[in-house]
Order: sequence, then C-alpha cells, then structure tokens
Amino acid sequence: MAIGVTSTLARPLLGRLSDKIGCGRSLIVAFILETIALLLLSIVGTLVGVILSGSLYFMGSAIGGSRILALAMEQAPAERRGRAMASFSVSFPLSNGAGALLNGLVVDMAGYRWMYIVAAVMCAFGLVLTWKQWSKLK
Repeated sequence: MAIGVTSTLARPLLGRLSDKIGCGRSLIVAFILETIALLLLSIVGTLVGVILSGSLYFMGSAIGGSRILALAMEQAPAERRGRAMASFSVSFPLSNGAGALLNGLVVDMAGYRWMYIVAAVMCAFGLVLTWKQWSKLK
C-alpha cells in the first residue's frame, strides 16, 4: 500500500521536478535513490525498512521513468517520434522481463540478499553511464 501511495503521489510531482532540474541531474538522482533502496533492501529485516526501501525505489523510478521517456522522444527526429515511442514502449517492459530472469538466476544461485546487491550494482552502472554522458544530457 505504501508503494502504491508513493507511486501515485510521486509520479506527477517528481516528473515535473525532473523537467525543472534537467535530464542529467534527474537521472543521477533517480539512479542514486534506486541504488540506495536496493542496497537497503539487502540488509533490512523489518517491515518499516522494506516500506522505506520501496518508497525510495519508487521515488527514483518516478523521476527516472518519466525522464527516460522524455529523453527518448527528445532524441528522436520529429518525423520518427511515433516509431521511437513504439520502440520505447516495447523495449522498456522487455528490459524488465530480462532483468527479472537475471535476478531469478541470482536468487537461485546466491539468495535474495545477493539479488538486491546485484540489482544495486546494475543501477550504479546506470549512474556511471549517465555520468559519462553528462555533457550530452545537459
């Protein structure tokens, strides 16, 4: 319930914040929030910790998700925006499915704690890629 409330409230508010602070900064904030949330999930053992982690993750997702979609549309030529939207709309859920398969393998091999750590490392990798592309994202 906390994640649903966070997601419902955060998306419209943080989506607008993302527009105000710019592409690079909003992606950096999103990756940081998501990485912290996933690392926190690997160590918490209480309901409050899980709720806090989920809320942080969905705040990062609210900022990053809207910004990534906007970035995809901004980078596409005007005459190809429909195709870009279709590609994004297919690729984004496909990446979630591929990530779920990868995380399932990690759970099988090492357990849930390591799954969250591996997911946090993937988010941190996104942070590094964003940082390296910073000049293109301003």
